[in-house]
Amino acid sequence: VMLSTEHVSPKKYNISLQPVPLKEEVASFWRADVICFGSVQIDLEVKQATNQITLNCLDLYISETTLTHGQKQLLKPTRTDIQPSKEIVTFHFESEISPGSATIAIDYVFRVAPARQRERKGLWMDSDPKDQFPTLITQCEPCDSRKIFLGFDQPSAKALFDINIIVPENVTANSNMPIASTSEIPDYLPMTFHQISTLLGAPADPSDPHESFQRFSGPMKCVSFASTPLMSTYLFGICVGHFDTKTASVTIPYFPIDRSTDYAPQLVQVENKLNIPITIYTPPGEIEFGEFSLNFALKCYEFCNSHFQLTNAIPKLDIVTAEFLPGLGMENWGMMTFRQEFCLVGDFTQFSRKQRIARLIGHEISHQWFGNLATMNWWNALWIKEGLARFLEYEMVHHYFPEWKYWCHFIKDIFNQVLLMDAEANTHPVQVEVSTPHDIKEMFDMISYAKGASIMRMLARFLGSEICWKGLHLFLKFHSFSTAVTNDMWKIYSQLSSYDVEKIMTPWIEVPGHPIIVVEEKEENHERIISLKQIWDRLENSQVEECQMPIPVILKHGNSGNTVRLIFDTTTVSLTSPSSTWISMNWGHSGFYRVLYSENLFSQFCRGISAEEIPIEDAVGFLIDSHYFFKRETITLGQLLEATFSFSSCQDYIAFETINSFILKIFKLIPKMSRVNRGVKIQLEKLYRNFFENFGIVGPSSDPQDEIRWASLELALLMDCFPYDVGRVELQLETERILKLVENSRKIPIYGPEFLILAAMVQMESFPDFQDEDQVENSGNNLFQRIHSAMLNTQTTEQTSLFLILCHSKNPEQISELDPYFDGYPFRGSSIQSHLQKVMESNVELHEHLLRRYSDPENSDHCHRENPCFNAFLQGLDDQDLYKMALDPKNDLTAPPIKFDENQIASVQAMLGRISPD
Repeated sequence: VMLSTEHVSPKKYNISLQPVPLKEEVASFWRADVICFGSVQIDLEVKQATNQITLNCLDLYISETTLTHGQKQLLKPTRTDIQPSKEIVTFHFESEISPGSATIAIDYVFRVAPARQRERKGLWMDSDPKDQFPTLITQCEPCDSRKIFLGFDQPSAKALFDINIIVPENVTANSNMPIASTSEIPDYLPMTFHQISTLLGAPADPSDPHESFQRFSGPMKCVSFASTPLMSTYLFGICVGHFDTKTASVTIPYFPIDRSTDYAPQLVQVENKLNIPITIYTPPGEIEFGEFSLNFALKCYEFCNSHFQLTNAIPKLDIVTAEFLPGLGMENWGMMTFRQEFCLVGDFTQFSRKQRIARLIGHEISHQWFGNLATMNWWNALWIKEGLARFLEYEMVHHYFPEWKYWCHFIKDIFNQVLLMDAEANTHPVQVEVSTPHDIKEMFDMISYAKGASIMRMLARFLGSEICWKGLHLFLKFHSFSTAVTNDMWKIYSQLSSYDVEKIMTPWIEVPGHPIIVVEEKEENHERIISLKQIWDRLENSQVEECQMPIPVILKHGNSGNTVRLIFDTTTVSLTSPSSTWISMNWGHSGFYRVLYSENLFSQFCRGISAEEIPIEDAVGFLIDSHYFFKRETITLGQLLEATFSFSSCQDYIAFETINSFILKIFKLIPKMSRVNRGVKIQLEKLYRNFFENFGIVGPSSDPQDEIRWASLELALLMDCFPYDVGRVELQLETERILKLVENSRKIPIYGPEFLILAAMVQMESFPDFQDEDQVENSGNNLFQRIHSAMLNTQTTEQTSLFLILCHSKNPEQISELDPYFDGYPFRGSSIQSHLQKVMESNVELHEHLLRRYSDPENSDHCHRENPCFNAFLQGLDDQDLYKMALDPKNDLTAPPIKFDENQIASVQAMLGRISPD
């Protein structure tokens, strides 16, 4: 329920919290490991006379309430109505509260949520080592501060906060603002055992001896923090516990917030410069793993201050790590929280995880401005902070790590995924009316974050960088310490540009879905006429449905042509373009739509990629769209492969990451023994040769290409297109190292790096052409035999892995040596069927060997369901295999045979003829 602030609104909260860990016998009695005593005093502005005050409240057990107003008149409520279903409490007073200032003071107690509880909201326990004070952390977004203190729990009801935390002397306490004072206080509890039991609904016998119920006693302290700026309740943050810390400072220019406000930031400046301390909090003994996050946080803070030209109002920033944080991160103003695995970086952290951590740091720091300093008025406009933060996190990562080509990752991981979601029937607009806490929490989805970021990126690229940053600066300047609605953003950009941005962008926020631009061409009077048509992108609707969205289009005519900006706001439009060159209808791939080109325009774009005339963002976006349209049966398999093979000279690893995501599935659509299959393999070998020549086969785990390198090696093996003359020495050295590990019973995970190296070498050495004359005598079958011997001598759980490595051999004699295992697989402890099926589908020689063997009547005893090798073989059969084996698919198969679309195969053959006539 959104509380009305027309009659009463908050000006300042004074909150005191005292968490108390409980003895075990009391914890079970009160159903909590930790309880927390709380008191809140809310300074109110009474605008119209009233005799009641309504506040948000959930699972807080109130012991006493008083109200002062006028000439310090003290009132107690005559009635207190608690409505848990609406998460509110209403205090009724006998006499009327006249307009002016008033203060309501409430004492209460509540249970602290345990980490094991699925819903870790409000104040919750991250860890409880029993022998020391537990770690407690807050999570208030979107509407869970009401589980910690009573108040106006909605973004628009901003107020100042004075926060006090009472903890044992040796425990760290932290909050949004720097510490103002720390004072020793007696070891005192504000309620007795019996009072608490009554409030919590567990009445105790008066003779019950549990008067001393707290787990720890001794010297206590009250930590008081400086007053916050005007702040929304969901940004309230505290943490208590035992931490290691490290602080670094960033020196930034001071850009004052030039706006009349009730709060004047007390920032200490020297020669118009500020030193902002940034501190990371980790569990004891783990501070060394926070170095990357701390250093990148310094950069992100400097980026935001510089680009927004506005200095944040909080004079410090903390990064607090938590093991069980409900989300990945939370932007509490001045005290951000992060899940440990998405903040701490060690030697074995995967590079993709390190990239994700950088994004997350940038995301939460951008919120210190967008969301914290300037806030959406209500949760229906959540995208203002979350969509912008997602856009800005990529801007920051790209700014500091341009070599990562991170906008390509955005196109692949964010942009494409939200396009898919937005094409579903159950999509929703970016901005939706919400009222209940459940509805509000549902808003935290990919549409708010990713579509919000995508449409902001579309507008930013269309208007240009200078206008983009100027608009963000003005938005913050006008709405600091206040709230805003979506149209506030559009009005600023309308004033800065020559476009009616409000008219253009409002449909993108309020209408679900997005368009496809269909591009056709024709010749008229010796000119090429390009016609554009808008249709809706609907996954579940096969009917073409016309669309009329105001689409900001950035158009590019060939490598040397002009870039044109236009608003395509009609159903169709025509324009002229040079006939001999490619054309892009989404230059920069920033428009939130897909483009479907005619067959000739499609091929021209592919040639532009091959000639390296198309930037990598556009090329990757085009490839992703091509895969999408193929799945929608809008383009042919030949076109999709033509788009894929156009990257054969590409030197950007992100393109191969995209190709790897779908190439194996489409490769399986081509018959194994066909001429077309061989032609496709030749092109795939060119593609992966280029990759391995550029990025190597073996590299350090810190290399950004490392994960893609292993995925590429696996796929090249599975598609039988690995270029064995590339990196041969490199492979041989690694093979010898890994063999020594295998012979010493080292575990080799299936399709892990070591597995792939050995599989590649087994396959390489099974080709006589790749054995030097002086190696034949000494090497020959040596590698195969060494792995075979290790398989027989190693632990049972490792035998499957080594057997699968041997199955990559293409040497008929070596394959025959494995017949006893194909006839009845003897090893246990690991599933083999699905893995063996992959190898059989990729190794044509192995497939043909088993086809002959299992077709032989003399081996019929081995063709039964309990033989996992036979079952794996059956899963990959096509119609031709059935004919050779005389099998009936209705009676003999557990899965239908693979069938091939002759029209699609013909399209691939035609494509191969175009790109490689030989």
